[in-house]
Amino acid sequence: MSTLTHKHWQDVYAKKPVDSLSWTTNRIPAVAQELIGIAKASAPLKRVVDLGGGASPFAAELVRHQTVAERITVVDVSENALAIAKKGLEEQVFSAESPALDWVVADVREFNQNGEYGQYDLVHDRAVYHFLTEKKDRLSYSQMLYQTLRPGGWLLIGTFALPDGPLKCSGLNVERYDADKLKQELNTGYSTSTGNEKRYLELIESRNETHTTPSGAKQKFIYCLFNDKASM
Repeated sequence: MSTLTHKHWQDVYAKKPVDSLSWTTNRIPAVAQELIGIAKASAPLKRVVDLGGGASPFAAELVRHQTVAERITVVDVSENALAIAKKGLEEQVFSAESPALDWVVADVREFNQNGEYGQYDLVHDRAVYHFLTEKKDRLSYSQMLYQTLRPGGWLLIGTFALPDGPLKCSGLNVERYDADKLKQELNTGYSTSTGNEKRYLELIESRNETHTTPSGAKQKFIYCLFNDKASM
């Protein structure tokens, strides 16, 4: 088992104030907003899933800006993390047009294995994938993506960047990426042939970001936007 363990993340969110955690942010990073805009320009984002959403403001921001039409699913391995996210939405003003919200306690490698949550127009992952330090876990993740992302859908993923992103986070080892490495790793296990058709993830755009932690440290991230494609 890799570092996405239930107990570890339950303890993190139980023992530390959320505003002291290194990955904490009170907004969707500007580069991520820009990349979401590219995806949204091609077609409405009716269904979005936030992998490892935890205490992130991502879902709340999507609701506030009316980015998603129908449903937002927030997935995290920690119930404590999801409780914090829910609390952040308590004062959110919902209208009749606001999307439905699902809160799912699950390891991202095992999410939606039987397709019970359907497929999504956008899959979002900020700072989960880089904790998958074992090849078999990354393979499980890619297979989950294939099950979860609709044909023609979008993946927005943010990880620690090569060459100078952090080597550890929350006391755990991480993998660092550039755009080419992410493209290669994500497509391993993703492509599945159906008749003459084969799906793959095409890299549309990548952007670098420097995240400032609550303690003032700087962390180098890379964000990549992928589009599900089919080739004959």
